[in-house]
Amino acid sequence: MGLSDAAQDQPPGTAYRLTPNLQRLNLGLAHLGLKEFDLAADHITAGLKGLPADQQGAEWTKEHRGALAQAEANR
Repeated sequence: MGLSDAAQDQPPGTAYRLTPNLQRLNLGLAHLGLKEFDLAADHITAGLKGLPADQQGAEWTKEHRGALAQAEANR
């Protein structure tokens, strides 16, 4: 099992936001800023889908869902 897999299953309590899915959201925002719309959409989509079901539409994901819409509109 690689570090990425281990982090997905049980991240350290102090690093709960460092799971691969949450990092995909951050990578998506970075690619959007670079106008790499395909990569942005792919990362944000994967990040959102990887969240627990009760968090996928949570208020804190509003920025990411808006960024995904922007990336998809510019593909």
